[in-house]
Amino acid sequence: MLKLMIVDDSNIIRRKIERCDLVNKNFKVVASAANGAEAIKLYEKNTPQVVTMDLTMPELDGINCIERLLEYDENLLILVISA
Repeated sequence: MLKLMIVDDSNIIRRKIERCDLVNKNFKVVASAANGAEAIKLYEKNTPQVVTMDLTMPELDGINCIERLLEYDENLLILVISA
């Protein structure tokens, strides 16, 4: 089972992803962040293997967060989910 971190400023979207059947069968949600700055802190603590990432967020946007996360692990799998 892969460790997943969800990063989105919308609580509704974060909860929707958590409830997906795919998540329940193949992924374990280890962290959920409302912005990029929070995601960096949670990444350091939980080291997920897969991240879902919104692009438009306060404090630290998705693009800059992705760049920072890839400094920790260049093989990190990131799925961009943005409306």
